[in-house]
Amino acid sequence: MEEKMATTVQEILARSGALGYIVGILVAFQFALKLLKSSFDFHNEHLAQRKFKRLKEMSAYTVEGSLPHEFLKTAAGAEIFKTTTKIDTSPNKAKALMAAHAAGNLTLADMKVVAKSIDVSPSGRVVVVNIPIDKKVSAYAGAILAGMLFIYCNIVMAYLGVTGKPQAQMAGLFIMFCGTLVARGMSTELRHLKKIKKLQSQLDANPLVVT
Repeated sequence: MEEKMATTVQEILARSGALGYIVGILVAFQFALKLLKSSFDFHNEHLAQRKFKRLKEMSAYTVEGSLPHEFLKTAAGAEIFKTTTKIDTSPNKAKALMAAHAAGNLTLADMKVVAKSIDVSPSGRVVVVNIPIDKKVSAYAGAILAGMLFIYCNIVMAYLGVTGKPQAQMAGLFIMFCGTLVARGMSTELRHLKKIKKLQSQLDANPLVVT
């Protein structure tokens, strides 16, 4: 009896050790990614500060109200928007995003989601949203594939679970966990599309004018 309990404890420790090793690798990898991202953000912020400083210095040599002065002011506004939101976009798109946010149609968190779809009309006055057909197809295709992957992972987990072996059950749970994460990532585009469509319907009902 004691030998059986000792064997069971050893098996649990062995599995826990392997699991801890995997978790340790994942944590280290995540930390490395965060460190790399922080370094990249610091570099971009430094470049943005230098660019904004040059724009400010050049603006001092122009006459207020002149075309060069207005151009530099627009460029500086776009640079401020880029530094604040981390979104690299055109001045017109930046104006449209800021106007939608000021009107309460868009949150800061959703700005990156709609940044490529929102713009100002050719007249330069009204905020518009354009959704390309390929974006819609890609979003729905990704959602369908995500559903198929999720169902397949459920089937694999159920098959491995009925075998009765602990190793197979753990493998089934791991496959299910990884499959769920991948499926969620594949359906992200559809969730983004829904947010863009919601903004589009809001702007159709209440047109937003850029000042």
